[in-house]
Amino acid sequence: MDISSKSDTTVRSYEASLPKETLTQRYIFSDKTDYVSAASTYRDYLTKRYPELVKKEDTTVPMAVEILGAVDNIEHVLGYPVTRSLALTTYSQAQEMLKQLKGAGVENIKAKYTGWFNTGVKQKTAAKVKLVGRLGSKGDLSSLAAYANSTQGLDLFMNAKFTYVMKDKLGDGFGVNRDAAKFVSREIAKLYTLDPIIYQTNEDYENCDPYYLVKPSYTIANIDKYVNTISSSYGVKNVGFEDIGNTLAGDYNPKARVSREASMNMQVDKMKALKESGSLVMTTTGNQYAVPYSDYVTDMDIDTKAVNIIDESVPFYQIALHGLVNYSGSAINLSEDETDMILKSAETGAGLYFTFMNQPSSVLQDTDYTQYYACNFTDWKDTTLELYKKFNTNLGDTYNQFITGHEKLANGVYKTTYENGKSVIVNYNYADYDYNGTKVPQRDFITTTGGGK
Repeated sequence: MDISSKSDTTVRSYEASLPKETLTQRYIFSDKTDYVSAASTYRDYLTKRYPELVKKEDTTVPMAVEILGAVDNIEHVLGYPVTRSLALTTYSQAQEMLKQLKGAGVENIKAKYTGWFNTGVKQKTAAKVKLVGRLGSKGDLSSLAAYANSTQGLDLFMNAKFTYVMKDKLGDGFGVNRDAAKFVSREIAKLYTLDPIIYQTNEDYENCDPYYLVKPSYTIANIDKYVNTISSSYGVKNVGFEDIGNTLAGDYNPKARVSREASMNMQVDKMKALKESGSLVMTTTGNQYAVPYSDYVTDMDIDTKAVNIIDESVPFYQIALHGLVNYSGSAINLSEDETDMILKSAETGAGLYFTFMNQPSSVLQDTDYTQYYACNFTDWKDTTLELYKKFNTNLGDTYNQFITGHEKLANGVYKTTYENGKSVIVNYNYADYDYNGTKVPQRDFITTTGGGK
């Protein structure tokens, strides 16, 4: 907490007392010491603790598709800059996109619609749901929902943020002093985006709007309102959580303190209730407390490339979860190296994941959303279908199987084995690899049935 704007002296504030939770540390012992056996032991623990974790029956590769609805953009009206929504994929276009994928033979689609309400991707509070006019009418969205509900192998998730409020507008159902969480210093949890150039917050720039971390109770109440609205008004009951199950925060308001542990329990109870009511849930990253209630997890960390200090990694978490939960890494078309992400998906048993929009990527050139630089559906359609066919042909029968083996055959070459006897050999190198007389092409993978090293 800064004493004054003229001083760089800081007074640090701490909690008045220790958290009241009981901390428990558990150990599970095994006679086997290799990481595959350890992951299998962890899998057994998870299935015993969470009855929701049951073996999948999928016989085709699960493919997650994020559809971008709208973003905010500056337009000039009579010479004045005005913030308005820029439509990237209308409700009707989203339906047509899914029809094309289904018509081309994609059997198992998990589609989440991001930025479909409340101004778009950088949404206002989810306390009230207001459609983006430029995306279409209520009838258009209801038609999309009806198509998804009547199409086998297609689940539509309406994606939203609940832990953060990206915009604060008068009458939107969010009051900063009433609904925002507080830091230990008792200051309102007002946050700013991180500048990608200098890696500092943008709070010193007048044109950078803050966003807010909200109270856990406000978060849970909004989930109820949101689910009721999308179900009763548009016919969708499946929810995509952008932050629930991913971001965990407490509230240090001295009048109503909520710890992170209590916040986690609130999130778990809500996800469990949604599952019991028949709703499907999609989450991101795959925090352990959220996985048992997730029908699909996107953006799971399956690659450690960003951490240069790590020489070698093993897919411990994926070995434990495969066959119980469908998951994927980051969107292939937005990865730094799409081939690496494809190969890592094959090695770790991940599904496919893409982010699409109907508009050409060039429309985002002068916006704050240039991170979606390669999302045009038309540009990626053929590549997506070819990749889906390859994964489905080679790996489709493994997504309901446990991983029973994983090993490094050589530098840049890895082998993953499933309980049905099928193995996938992944070659990250820029030279072919000989596996028992069979060529594994450079930057590619093959599958085998049975056989030794």
